[in-house]
This record gives sequence, C-alpha cells and structure tokens, in this order.
Amino acid sequence: MGHNASSCEPILSGFNPKRFKSMSPEVDESMSPEVDESMSPEVDESNLVRYKGDFDIPEGKGIGEGMFSNVIKGYDRKNENEVVFKKVNTKNNSRYVQLAEKEISIMNKFRKYKNTYINNYYGYFLHDRDYYLVYDKLDMNLYELYTGYPDYLTFIACVNITRQCLEGLTFIHQFVIHCDLKPENIMIDKETQQIKIIDFGSSEFIDSKKKRIYDYVVSRYYRAPEILYNSIYDQKIDIWSIACIFFELLFKSAIFPGKNSRDLVFIITQYIGIPKVSDFNDNTIAKSGIIEKFRLYFNDDNTFIRDRKTRDKKYVEYDETNLSESISQYFEINEQELGLDKYPDNGEYDINNSIAFFKSVFQYDITKRPSAEECLKLELFRTTFI
Repeated sequence: MGHNASSCEPILSGFNPKRFKSMSPEVDESMSPEVDESMSPEVDESNLVRYKGDFDIPEGKGIGEGMFSNVIKGYDRKNENEVVFKKVNTKNNSRYVQLAEKEISIMNKFRKYKNTYINNYYGYFLHDRDYYLVYDKLDMNLYELYTGYPDYLTFIACVNITRQCLEGLTFIHQFVIHCDLKPENIMIDKETQQIKIIDFGSSEFIDSKKKRIYDYVVSRYYRAPEILYNSIYDQKIDIWSIACIFFELLFKSAIFPGKNSRDLVFIITQYIGIPKVSDFNDNTIAKSGIIEKFRLYFNDDNTFIRDRKTRDKKYVEYDETNLSESISQYFEINEQELGLDKYPDNGEYDINNSIAFFKSVFQYDITKRPSAEECLKLELFRTTFI
C-alpha cells in the first residue's frame, strides 16, 4: 500500500484533533438514566461499608466530573494505597440514590470474582448525604493515551487493547450491560498494556425485568442504532461501542461523530444503509415506537428528512462497499503510523481481518451482531499477537 493521503478520501475525511468534549446532548435531570426498584437488586448486607476517617480526602476540585458524580483523588490509610472516590451527588435526589446503590450492588458482585479487567473496588461510605465509592487510582484512559501518545498505538497495540476489552465484556455480560463504553471509561497502564473497564453507574442488570427502551443511553459517538430507533436493546450495544473505540484507537478519529441524534443516524446510514423496521426484532413489543422514530428521520420513500440544521448538509449516498472501502482508505493513510508498512506480507491480511470485524458488528440486526465471546473467535483477535 502506498502512503498517499491525497489520493484517499474516506467518507469521514480528515482527522479532527479537536474531539468534542461532550458527545452527549445537553441534558437536565429528566434525561438521566431512569432507575426503579425492579432494575437492580437491593444493596445487601455484604457491602463493604467504610468510614470517612479511613481516608485522606484533599479539599478542592476533583479530577473528573460526570452528570451526577465527580471523581476525587485521595489516600486509603487502611490499605495504604492511593485511591479515587467516585462521589455520587445524591443529596435529596432519590433517583441518584438508586443509581449509587445499583453501582454498589454491581461492584459487590464483581468483587467476588476479582476479574483482571475490572478496577479494584474497596467499598463505600456516606458523607453529607452523598455516596463515596472507593476504587484504585488509575493513571490514564484510552482517550488520554491516543491524544498524548499517538505513536504508541501501533496496529498490534490497538488489537491487543480491544481484545482485552472483549475479554472483559465476556465476564461483564454475565451480569450487566455496561451502557456507556467509550475511551474515557477504559483505563490503561501504558507500560503493561493492562486495561481496566470503569464507571458502571449507567449499567443495567441482565436479569432485569424492565424493558430497555431509552432514547438516551451511551455517549453519542458510541450509541448503537437500536437505541436511536427506540428498539429494545441488550448486551450488543456494548459490542457496537467497542468497535467504535477500536476505530478511534486506530485512526484517532470517531467513525460516527454525530452532532445530534439525527446527524448520527445519517452518518451511520452512509456506511450501512437505511434500515428496515424488520431489522429490529422486537417480538415482545409493538412496532409503533420504532415506526415513530423512522418518521422523524426518513420520508415514506426512505429518503432523508431535512430540517433547518441538515438541509444543506451533504451525505454520501450509501453503497454496500462504503464501509470496507472507507476503512481501507483510512488504513492506507495511516499505514506507517500503525506500523503496517514494516510487515508488508501481513498488512493486507490484518486490514482484511479488521474490516471483517467492523462489518460483523456494524449491522442493525442485533441477532446477527456477534457477542464478545464470538468476536474473540474472529481471525483478527485469534491471529494478531504482541
């Protein structure tokens, strides 16, 4: 492959170093993940209840902030190690209390198995009506890795990181759907390449009786189409997110950088076409919600509906080769950076295996999208090693 960027114009041409800091729409409390008692088990008596006096907690601003929580560095005197506190700002908000208790319940369950891909959890304490969940301090997430150390991410490193994520999900998906996988929620030790999946505040229990039909779940760039179309979703939304993350590690750019839900729908269709209602296999619910969403996005003749924001925006017409050709072009542009030019005999093989992974994941019908365990059986993850 020749390294000639000027001859290649992928669908999402150009690599924008200015990543949108917030990929989710501006939200208020009414848009936060809905929680009810049927969604998670009660916090049981085996919880690790800690005391504020066990820790040194510095005053001042934390190191991260979410919609209903923020992260603070500190020190665990009992275990003599640096930790971070996920402070869930519950106050008098019963919904946030339920979210905090749900995450505690999830981490208690995970702690019994000591899975290598889950951050160590040391319990929680209550202070001033807020929950503080205590975790190991980790130094770097994947977004910080690829923006701060882009040369580190060779093709093999990207595959190794993604393989670990999938191995972690084979464990996680026995219990919960993560529901917010993105580079910021996957930590990594740069020296060992060991990853840790974090932030289960939005996660949902697999055995929940609640039908999962939310407009707002998962950060927008990583949001699977079944969410966009009001269809019931399952663990496969995490697999869609992981494929998006793999693309982003490789090319330092989001594959589906939608500015809003409508824009995201249009960008996805450029790669995999306009879906049919029958692509969403919801045997347990009426199709009315899905059809209603279709009417927001498409005319009766399956052409895009334009509004003030999208009227003049040009979208590439779908062709069944769009996904494979565009990804091939991205690889061609980034051949040297990914180290593929050092192994000319294997480069084409690695690219074809990568495209096969993307094509298996980026499809509307979740019954055809592979599970984490099935992804690990693909050639890409079976034959590419450090």
